[in-house]
Amino acid sequence: MSKCYRCDAKATSVEHVPPRCLFPEKKDVPKIDYRKNLITVPSCIAHNSARSHDDEYLLCVLVTSYENNPVARQHFETKIIRLLRKKPWFQTTLLKFLTPVLLNGEETAAFKVDMTRLRTVLESIAYGLHFHAYKERWIDKIKVIPLGMFKEEGAIFIRHPLEEAMLEGSKVFFADKEPLGENPDIFLYQIHRDLEKGVLVIKMVFYGGFEVIALSSPQIAETAANTGVDTDAANTAAQVTP
Repeated sequence: MSKCYRCDAKATSVEHVPPRCLFPEKKDVPKIDYRKNLITVPSCIAHNSARSHDDEYLLCVLVTSYENNPVARQHFETKIIRLLRKKPWFQTTLLKFLTPVLLNGEETAAFKVDMTRLRTVLESIAYGLHFHAYKERWIDKIKVIPLGMFKEEGAIFIRHPLEEAMLEGSKVFFADKEPLGENPDIFLYQIHRDLEKGVLVIKMVFYGGFEVIALSSPQIAETAANTGVDTDAANTAAQVTP
């Protein structure tokens, strides 16, 4: 088998990109096969099975996003409810720190998100998408910016103005590129690479509403090398539940 999509280790399995748990099972949606033609890449153990709990955490955050489609709501009512019953840490994540909030004039609820953990999984997805598209590893640092988050400002929750600008900018940047993905209700993406400039840009959309921008450039790589950390990794944000 070939080498891992993330490192020089020998691949011992394949990893689903994004994680398979994001796609509803047939027993939950009998009329639609959301697990057809899923993307896989060669992976070592360290970059696959050892991260299964983080994949489930990503699922937890994504399906509870305020702006998602009905498929995400149904996934919450089936898959997430089962996980709540079987895994105590899920109850802690979703229920223990749940607080009432006001968003767009609607009463809903929010919980704190472990941004470091979230970004780690999203970065892996970005590296996997690049490998799938170009059949080779991207070795430079990728920075992911989740745009499906809302932050507290006084008594209400809003999206940061810079993130609003990034959402609009991404629409223009990818206007001439077709979205990719066999199951667009769950996941679709657009990708741009310029090897001459060392630039990679990926736009990901989960459940029709949670958008993520993944960026890599010489400037980002230099910052990561100089600091040794992602300066945004410790930030927290509120995730609004349906």
